[in-house]
Amino acid sequence: MPDKQFPDISMKYHRAISDKLNSNISKIPVFENITIDIGTIKNGQPQEIRFKYTNHSINPLIITDVKTSCGCTMPQWDKNPLDINKSSELTIRFTPDSPGRNSKTIMVFHNQSKEPVKLFFKANVE
Repeated sequence: MPDKQFPDISMKYHRAISDKLNSNISKIPVFENITIDIGTIKNGQPQEIRFKYTNHSINPLIITDVKTSCGCTMPQWDKNPLDINKSSELTIRFTPDSPGRNSKTIMVFHNQSKEPVKLFFKANVE
């Protein structure tokens, strides 16, 4: 809080400290879509699902691992650090192996949080 003797200096100091603390807050990567519905597809026909993301943190983003809920999904992503305010894509290759409504989960692990980002996609397989 500002000092009564030197309010202008105290306020400037308070603002500078507040700005510095706020600038150090790291944000998780922002994905354009958390859930993608790819509609109706044929059983056994491979599909590519693309999740676009942007690094809004103050540090380069490194996706360290991607886990999927099924062996029918194969993730592919750029292993290089993603610079601040740059975008990239996580591609999931999905080869459906069971007819009906399919719902899959993708867990994206990265260097900016201990918690992974959870993504989902859905498909109706004929």
